[in-house]
Amino acid sequence: MTANRQHVWGTAALQRPGLAVVGHRLCRRRFDADVPATLRQRRHDEPGSWDAVRLVPPDQVFDAPTTVLDLGGLTLELSPLPGHTPDSIVGLIPEHRLLLMGDTVETPLPCVPAECRLNRWQDELQRWLIDPRVATVIPAHGPWGGKEIIRRTLDYLEDLQAGRSGPDLNDLNPFYRRTHADNLNNCTPAQNPASTPHPSPAP
Repeated sequence: MTANRQHVWGTAALQRPGLAVVGHRLCRRRFDADVPATLRQRRHDEPGSWDAVRLVPPDQVFDAPTTVLDLGGLTLELSPLPGHTPDSIVGLIPEHRLLLMGDTVETPLPCVPAECRLNRWQDELQRWLIDPRVATVIPAHGPWGGKEIIRRTLDYLEDLQAGRSGPDLNDLNPFYRRTHADNLNNCTPAQNPASTPHPSPAP
């Protein structure tokens, strides 16, 4: 779903006849930059722990708004959804009304990097929120569910952009407290001018 290490360090397992690694153009570009750099740093910091990792970049790259893959009885529609990372994508399996959203949504809150284009992230989440083909949402982290997962992430991003307080820190574990603090540092109202709030979809 993105070239972050937890998503791509296992692609070597797909090096078998008939299998392909598919990724966005920006994902492939990261294999020439931060992906190998991150692995080198991890090997330096944790000797012996990552020696077996072999980096296998996408051998099928797309850059279109939607790319459709025939999975044999099922289709997978891949679409860019930049925000958490510039190369983030989501995958819709329309036959099951199932949307694989990677790190673009997360409960209780996502990781928002510095210089993130929040408006684009919110616009794309809103598009999926009102898409009638979607019934089930599966994120890379946290529980799966319905469109309330998209709505929750969208509400958080809007609060962050507007400088509102956001979630109750007492409800967050230490990891998400740190993440929220980082998000506040990475995104200020001055950096991301507020846009018109997105309405909820009609019932």
